[in-house]
Amino acid sequence: LVRIGSIALLGSTARGYSHTTARSDVSLDVSQSLQSLARDLQQAKDVTVVQTYHLRIFFPQRNTDGSFTRSITDSVNTVDYFRANAAGAVSATGTFMVRRAANTTGRRLCTGVSRLEFESDSAGSVNVSMAAVGSYGARFEMIHRAIFMRNN
Repeated sequence: LVRIGSIALLGSTARGYSHTTARSDVSLDVSQSLQSLARDLQQAKDVTVVQTYHLRIFFPQRNTDGSFTRSITDSVNTVDYFRANAAGAVSATGTFMVRRAANTTGRRLCTGVSRLEFESDSAGSVNVSMAAVGSYGARFEMIHRAIFMRNN
């Protein structure tokens, strides 16, 4: 009887640990994805919400010496953040968040994405709402407001 109780307790503890680890993993994925976006937005000159699940970031023009001309927008070297399908294509129902610099294939930042929404209600800020589901059904949601007015 003691042996059966010990085995049941061990199984319950392992399941609890797995659920906690899954929740931690998905929250880490979402927060790291949004940190990547925030780093790009810190340098942004402008943003365009292409679709509610697709954001394009424009940077100031970079000169040959590496300095920036902040009064000029570089319309070629952009970075896109979007919800994508398994093939990496922009998709409203995709389960991945992708960061793609101009002329690259992009890289996945987060898997299990169930919501990714961008909204820009002013010329100097963008709101990002993101949710993802991990293993064991662990779910994590985050809303982030980024302000990048200093480069305008």
